[in-house]
Amino acid sequence: MTEILALVAVAVLSLCAVVLSAAETSLTRLRQSQARVLIEEEPSGASPLSWLLERRRPMLAVVLGLVLACHLGVATLVAFLAQRRWGSGALGAAFAIELVVLYLATGIGAKSLAMRRPERVARLVAPILRIVVAFTPLRLLMGLPRLSGWFGQSERVEPEAVSEEELLAVAELAAADESIEVQEHRLIESVISFGDTIAREVMVPRTDMVAIEQTFSVSEALDVALFNGLTRIPVYGEGIDDIVGLVHVRDLIAAVRDGGDDRTVGEMMREIGFVPDTKRTAELLREMQGGRSHLVILIDEFGGTAGLVTLEDLLEEMVGEITDEFDVEYPLVEEAGDGAFRVSGRVPLSDLSDVLHAELPSGRWSTVGGLIFTLLGRVPAEGESLDVNGHRFLVERVQRRRIARVLVTGIDAGPP
Repeated sequence: MTEILALVAVAVLSLCAVVLSAAETSLTRLRQSQARVLIEEEPSGASPLSWLLERRRPMLAVVLGLVLACHLGVATLVAFLAQRRWGSGALGAAFAIELVVLYLATGIGAKSLAMRRPERVARLVAPILRIVVAFTPLRLLMGLPRLSGWFGQSERVEPEAVSEEELLAVAELAAADESIEVQEHRLIESVISFGDTIAREVMVPRTDMVAIEQTFSVSEALDVALFNGLTRIPVYGEGIDDIVGLVHVRDLIAAVRDGGDDRTVGEMMREIGFVPDTKRTAELLREMQGGRSHLVILIDEFGGTAGLVTLEDLLEEMVGEITDEFDVEYPLVEEAGDGAFRVSGRVPLSDLSDVLHAELPSGRWSTVGGLIFTLLGRVPAEGESLDVNGHRFLVERVQRRRIARVLVTGIDAGPP
């Protein structure tokens, strides 16, 4: 009868060890963000799962203590049965069998399941743990984490931070598992990278800016706006580095309607904002939203005009190109056949690297034109070429001092 009771106790303790090991793994593997989602999904804040997740750290002390008690209990009873039935010589074999069974049941079975499905396991063990800690002796174990302060550790545990790399990895896995759409995956990547982008990377450079002098008449300014399809045009005084305001096409139309088309834009221009070209795009977007501004001028380190950024430029950085029926699209990168690509000189090197599946040199430059200027050390002539990391860059078109179009072809990889 004693041996039967001991065998029953071994089976019960082994089962408890399996459940508690799964509970321990789920409590340690469950991230703070996952716990918050589970709590919000619970219909009642007093549910066992909410109760458990709000007390994860003290409950972990209880679970670890119970796991240790189960293992010691199983080891003691198995040793007792082996010695009583076969003598002291069987203790070694009993230990080996016990080790293998507990390792397979708790180490591989229970822990592996809890690592794959920590949320589901937490839901299953929450009612059991709440009943277990109802016993007064076990509730005392929940106060053990407070003793960590005696050893120089803080009782308060900060929520674990989630890095951008982890978010991108989760989004990639979700897209591969078809949990989210491909477009949703791309949007998540764009939003995360948006915070690391600076305004200079999304601006319209000063060489592409359309601006008018403050002495222009209303009719002349309206012709420029209609020809270029613009609603807001910067206004300058002595030169492009002396931006003094902007004029809105609605103001121009209203002036023409009132018979004031001979007025100058300097008389009706509005204020315009100025920001450094190194400002983060996320911060700039918040400022433009708060200030109800749709266009700002970027200033370089010398106080000159670097370019301009519109609210549409910032949004396009996250959601992609936004075009309407009046926009004329000019492809920045287009295939030229035989693995060659014809690109604009203002294409970002990061985009070209993705197209070519190759790593291009990085430095103070950020565009194809900047790379060619830096490597040559001068303004190239049309038809001039240079080799960069296994690719030949042929300058096809130069507008004044700006590289407008480049043909990129592959060559046999040689020394960079």
